[in-house]
Amino acid sequence: MTIWASGKNQNSGDGGGGTLIDSVYAERNDVVVSSNPVPYPAQPTQSGGVLVLTAPPITPISASSKLHVSGNVYVTGTVAAAVVASIFRDAEGAPIVSMGSVIFGSTTRVTIPIFREILAGGTSAMVFKLYIGVNLGTITLNGIGGVLEWGGALKAVLSVKEIK
Repeated sequence: MTIWASGKNQNSGDGGGGTLIDSVYAERNDVVVSSNPVPYPAQPTQSGGVLVLTAPPITPISASSKLHVSGNVYVTGTVAAAVVASIFRDAEGAPIVSMGSVIFGSTTRVTIPIFREILAGGTSAMVFKLYIGVNLGTITLNGIGGVLEWGGALKAVLSVKEIK
């Protein structure tokens, strides 16, 4: 697993007229196998589902800053099932965003990209976490059938960028 936190005030645009103030990033390319069920159509919770990644804390410089929170997971399953990825902020009970996909069987591979722009709303440190869950069967993150696929080139990622 790689955890990375950048320096402050990087003076590079976000393509939308803002300035990148800070960013944090986490990735993992190991295999995670789970049969922890999440009832469909519910999303994972912080007490159910599988914790995939925790990004390093980010401390906004302004409550009015925008936070671009994004992630990506690569998942396979053992049976036809619904897979959901969710991102949580701190210990909040509800995710800030969830995205789902369907696995059609044991040879189906799905990539679930997930993105949300939120208002920082404060200047205290925040921690974001990426969870996945499945309603039936067993899922494998970054592989197939519990085995790493493509030599570890697949990565689950979680990124948070502060834009002012």
